[in-house]
Amino acid sequence: MAGLVWNPPTSCAWAARVFVNNREARDHGVRHVGLPSRLGAFSLVPAAAAGAAAPEQRSGGNWWLPGAPGGKQSAAAPAGVLELRNTDTGRGRGLSTPVCLVELPAAQRALGPRITLSLPSFSGGTPEVPGLLRYACDLTTHVGLVAPLRVTVPPAARGEEESPEQLGAVLGGRPLLCIEFAQMEMRVEEPEALVLANTSQAGAASGWATARTTASVTAAWGSRA
Repeated sequence: MAGLVWNPPTSCAWAARVFVNNREARDHGVRHVGLPSRLGAFSLVPAAAAGAAAPEQRSGGNWWLPGAPGGKQSAAAPAGVLELRNTDTGRGRGLSTPVCLVELPAAQRALGPRITLSLPSFSGGTPEVPGLLRYACDLTTHVGLVAPLRVTVPPAARGEEESPEQLGAVLGGRPLLCIEFAQMEMRVEEPEALVLANTSQAGAASGWATARTTASVTAAWGSRA
């Protein structure tokens, strides 16, 4: 979670981007809910292969990481590297280089306590959904404090340096607190239109859900336990 703050003009009070690997889910988020959804491809590669494939990327941008000049060396090699790619081809929203590389820890850890959080959320303010929608989200998940994972943002490809899809400013910052959310279950209420740009948006909002919509997500290495 990037924090409960408004993120204009990309909408969505808690995320700069929402990456999904299902085209129907992407279309639904963009057209009906006003989310900054993108089609993503997730792949797990061995740590050695990722390092050999992009040695110049591993030191770029993230000055606070272990192993950076003046920093401490990493204590253990990662089990693998999760590569995220933006494969969205609509309206120039894709990228030719990976969005980021996330080094996954080798050690297994016990799940933290399971809690339920009630989160207010907003979406809209996009060309597809110009008004503002509000909906309640109940999140049930195991939580625990963990060490920050090493996230590397590859250099932008030529011609994509100024693309709004470049998320280095978001992903390359220094973490203040790292919390694991494992085995998440989200229950989302039907959205309420706070600001309607036109009557067609009201119809889209009312057709978004007939009752309560439930989505389950399992955290990457929490699911391995």
